Amino acid sequence: VEAASDEPPDQVNADLVRDWIAREGLEEELFDALDAIGKGFSVTEILWEMSERQWWPGRLVWRDPRWCEFDRVDGSTPLLRRASGPAEPLAPWKFLLHTHKAKSGLPIRGGLARIAAWAFLFKNYGLKDWVTFGGVYGMPVRVGKYGPTASPEDIKTLLRAVSAIGSDAAAVIPQSMTLDFINSQAGAGADVFQKLCDFLDQQVSKGVLGQTTTTDAISGGHAVSKEHQEVRYDILDSDARQLAGSINRDLVRPLVDLNRGPQKAYPKVCIRRREAEDVDTLVKNVTTLVPFGLRVEESVMRDKLGLPDPPPDARLLTAPAAPAAADPFAADLPPARERAALNAQGAVEQDAIDALAARMLAGWDEADDPLLQPLIDAVEAATDPEDLQRRLAEIL
Repeated sequence: VEAASDEPPDQVNADLVRDWIAREGLEEELFDALDAIGKGFSVTEILWEMSERQWWPGRLVWRDPRWCEFDRVDGSTPLLRRASGPAEPLAPWKFLLHTHKAKSGLPIRGGLARIAAWAFLFKNYGLKDWVTFGGVYGMPVRVGKYGPTASPEDIKTLLRAVSAIGSDAAAVIPQSMTLDFINSQAGAGADVFQKLCDFLDQQVSKGVLGQTTTTDAISGGHAVSKEHQEVRYDILDSDARQLAGSINRDLVRPLVDLNRGPQKAYPKVCIRRREAEDVDTLVKNVTTLVPFGLRVEESVMRDKLGLPDPPPDARLLTAPAAPAAADPFAADLPPARERAALNAQGAVEQDAIDALAARMLAGWDEADDPLLQPLIDAVEAATDPEDLQRRLAEIL
């Protein structure tokens, strides 16, 4: 389910549709809706229920297409037949009408059953003739011979023996009679029926799958089968898009309107074939390019990864805290315990220069020094280092 946008109201609408899709039995109900592939259209009744103060499509029930007919004028508007009187239009928000376009034209002519009807009819005739042919020519011809003195009862006995030996492989005849077996030479005629059935099967495969390599044992090899598989996927994707369009029109929009009111934009149900997608490469590329300004929608990434939108009160995973910056001089420092000992020792002990400076400044008083103020004035008045050097020379 794709939300209309990332705005909170649109996300709530999408979650409503997701809750409906997550219920059990939907696959069987959509299978009934796909009855339109064979007949050109299918009508599924929506049985609405009130659940937790929400209108909810409780069940989708397949209805016999013979209950419906199409408008006699435009030939495409479905009407519901009545016990008496003219047919009436389908009630709004009450039916999921799925029209499958295997070819352009009127819906009643768009199903695959009409395309395959002639092949189905002729194949059944061919199978019947093939079975008859096999019954006549599949076994050798049995010929019984009787002499001129055979009585009618003997002839009947021989006929029963010839008939029985064809099915029971055993018979009893008088010693004066003989049975001859003549092998049939019509074996090549059986190929006509087999070729006819194989040809019709291939034509039906072309009509349904668009190709024959993935279903019939004909020449081509693995490479050709792989190419023909793409044709089957194209048809599969087309069927999925048509079914998703019917669901969005007859189910998603009424579901949102009844519970949330009319909207400017509605969520969409997308039925897709699961393709092998390199999620690791996708995440790596997004992680690399987003810092450089690539704008990626969060909902798109969730759909790619197959992750639902989290509820408001969910406990979310967050990025780990950034590690503290490493001290470039840490490798040259002694261990912490030794550094603490050295710092304590340095606080007590002073080197010789620090001790000499401390003794020199011990008796100095800033207020009693006659040179301090002239030095400060010289530093503040100097305009460059050369000027400062000249002023200090004059004072000293």
